[in-house]
Amino acid sequence: MATGQRGLWESVYYAILHSKTLTVTTSTYLPAERIHIHKILGAFLEAAGMAELKNHLAYCVHELAGNAKKANMKRLYFREKNLRHPGFCGLRQGHGRVQGGDDAPDIPLSGRA
Repeated sequence: MATGQRGLWESVYYAILHSKTLTVTTSTYLPAERIHIHKILGAFLEAAGMAELKNHLAYCVHELAGNAKKANMKRLYFREKNLRHPGFCGLRQGHGRVQGGDDAPDIPLSGRA
């Protein structure tokens, strides 16, 4: 086991033994981050004696992280364009339009005017 992997495994094992929360924070979600999270998950499951769940849980974790990245990008887009995101009360019931900010136009959804 490589030194970096051994240190990772030891920190994960320590967290399990002492009921500590492991938190991974990243500002991007590129292949390098995916690999790092995959290794952490593998070390955690191995230390917990549940290594057989690694592929199934890794898929779920990567889907959640990917969806979170997309949601953040969408939120930033709406903020840059001075629009209100439909998830934040910007969708008028029955009108099918996203409301613009104070000086931004409304945007029709699904081609409806």
